[in-house]
Amino acid sequence: SAIDNGRLGTQNVQLDSDGVARNYPVYFEGDGWRIPSLPARIGREFGWPTPSTDHMLLNWRGKPNSYKYVSFADAYQDVGSKESPSSADEFKDKIIIIGSTAPNLFDVRSTPMAEMYPAVEMLATAIDNYKHGDSLRFPDGRIWYLLITLAIIWLTAWAFHREEVEEISTHYSACPS
Repeated sequence: SAIDNGRLGTQNVQLDSDGVARNYPVYFEGDGWRIPSLPARIGREFGWPTPSTDHMLLNWRGKPNSYKYVSFADAYQDVGSKESPSSADEFKDKIIIIGSTAPNLFDVRSTPMAEMYPAVEMLATAIDNYKHGDSLRFPDGRIWYLLITLAIIWLTAWAFHREEVEEISTHYSACPS
């Protein structure tokens, strides 16, 4: 039924070669299947623009616990209570992600923001990036930027060298023989 209704999405994070999670896949491919990530699936549901790359370089919102957290036990207890301490529309028009944040449950990853970053918050960051279309991007034509940067460095070094040569020749010509 998950495949028939088209509401299937994965929430796997792929670590870089140094063991740090910096990006989030838009799709997972394997055995002839192309399964969207959960942020991509939610984005399709809400009509958000699809990233043009296979991976989103995450635009982090801050250190761990940057998003609002509500204890599942408290929320569950509020649902069954006649006198709920929270407002009736607390979750209205919100995307709710249920997950763990306790390090002992081993659902944490190393990120540029912290060594132990809750995976549920990584998922929230990916969804947030998808929604706002503000994941980080590498500029097109990176080789040109590298060449321009190297040219600027070379010209700066050449200018300093030239100035030093002129200063030395001026110093020698000013000295009496």
